[in-house]
Amino acid sequence: DDAMLDIGSSVTDRGYLVIRWSGWEDEVAGIRSYQYSIYKLVRTGDNILTEASQPIVTEEHPADSTGPELPVHLDEPGVYSVILTVTDRAGNSRKARRIVLFDHISSIDTNATH
Repeated sequence: DDAMLDIGSSVTDRGYLVIRWSGWEDEVAGIRSYQYSIYKLVRTGDNILTEASQPIVTEEHPADSTGPELPVHLDEPGVYSVILTVTDRAGNSRKARRIVLFDHISSIDTNATH
C-alpha cells in the first residue's frame, strides 16, 4: 500500500521531500517507533545501484509523536532510497521502501522544427 510510506512523486526537480506514513498497526504489542533513513544510491563495480554505507539522514519518532509528515532536503542530484522501519513494542520490525530520482540540473529543451 502506497500510504504506508508516501514520499510524493518518484521523480522530482525539487530537493524537498515530505515523508508521510499511515496504516501501520500491531493490535497485540502496539507500535513503539517509526524510523526513516535516506540513502543515496551508488553504483557498484557490477553497475548495480545500492545504498551507500551510511544514510544521509536517519530519524526515529515514537509512535505517539505528532503527525507523521516530515520535510527532508536533498542537496545533490541522484537516486535516493527512503526506508521506513516500523518497530513494535516486542522488538519486531517491518520495512517499507521508496525510490526517488532528484535532478535539478538537467534540462530538456524542445525544438519546434523537429
